Amino acid sequence: MNKQLQREITIAGPNYFGFASTLRIRPQSQSKEWLMQTPCGGVVPITPLIADSARRRMCLSSHNSKIEVFEHIGCLQFMGLKGVELEVKDGFPKGFPPYHGRAHELWEAIKPHCVDLPSTLPAYTPSQRASWYYPETRNGEYAYTRIEPNETGKLILKISVNYKGLGQRKRTFDLPNSQLLEEIFKARTQGYPLWLKKFSRTGSFLGIWKNHDRIHWPEGENDSSALDGFILHRAQDLLGTLSLLCKDGLLSATVTSNNSGHEADVMAVQEAYRTLRQIGGYKMAA
Repeated sequence: MNKQLQREITIAGPNYFGFASTLRIRPQSQSKEWLMQTPCGGVVPITPLIADSARRRMCLSSHNSKIEVFEHIGCLQFMGLKGVELEVKDGFPKGFPPYHGRAHELWEAIKPHCVDLPSTLPAYTPSQRASWYYPETRNGEYAYTRIEPNETGKLILKISVNYKGLGQRKRTFDLPNSQLLEEIFKARTQGYPLWLKKFSRTGSFLGIWKNHDRIHWPEGENDSSALDGFILHRAQDLLGTLSLLCKDGLLSATVTSNNSGHEADVMAVQEAYRTLRQIGGYKMAA
């Protein structure tokens, strides 16, 4: 289904650094693509051409306009949400939207104001394999993101993670699937490396760090449960970057993420974008 936003949504709250920020999401009647508003009032298409990776996040930048941590916003496209315009107001540093450590709160704010349209979304796939490898191994394994053509109309994510002190986990995600996407959206950012927790707790106690409770700290749960949450959030981050390939529809591809991260995701997506082609229509699964 093609989900259409019916009115402007304003989401306010502290950003990653604790400063007040506002994310505005407006319906766009002139385009089914996702757009970013510029300071002069114009809009630019959200594509891999304006994306880059930063420390533990992905960001968009164009015409003196920025949207940081876009992966927690862009992943909502896979619910079929099309034709919206984004703007981040206020806050410091520039471009950081309200931060929840995940996409769930954003989706909960948008979902009641969407309607399902009976139209079928176009599907896109790259014409050839695109991949990017980190120059050094992680825990003795190659680390990479790989995007391969897939004309089935499905997005298959094959994700492997390996965390020192926790172990390894693999999981395959078959999308679109709205129930599975809701599960993915609820996964919080990984609290890793584990030694960061004491600094996070101290910063929270002193009032200089607002996000301690928005991070998934695996203390008090077994390693298997922690890995389940971490791999779900890796799927969320990966979807956020893959959304740059959706255009006015959705991506059909087989994507492998092996001990990977934002840098490899962005680089692989930018390569795949050069050979992206339309293959047919997409129907949302329940």
